[in-house]
Amino acid sequence: MKRFIISFIIATFILITLQPATAEEPDVNYILWKTLEGHSEDVKSVSFSPDGSILTSVSADNTIKLWSITDGRCLKTLKGHEDWVRSVSFSPDGSLLASGSN
Repeated sequence: MKRFIISFIIATFILITLQPATAEEPDVNYILWKTLEGHSEDVKSVSFSPDGSILTSVSADNTIKLWSITDGRCLKTLKGHEDWVRSVSFSPDGSLLASGSN
């Protein structure tokens, strides 16, 4: 099972896979998996769907983006906030998405 570390960069973020250490290489290995670009301002928060198939990101550009984990493409951009979106979270069953802004 792959584990991910998410690193924030101004208007993009990258997914890095966390590879288990081996006897030959005792340190954990970090490998760039995908750079996701699409927000026009800082990314403020990200959240995985309960089944791990979708990643959501929220930004100072007032939008929420839903990303496919399999290929990294943007599935949908949600608009409606009048200010920075600061947080996002899926409901436990993945049927709802909650977001918060200023």
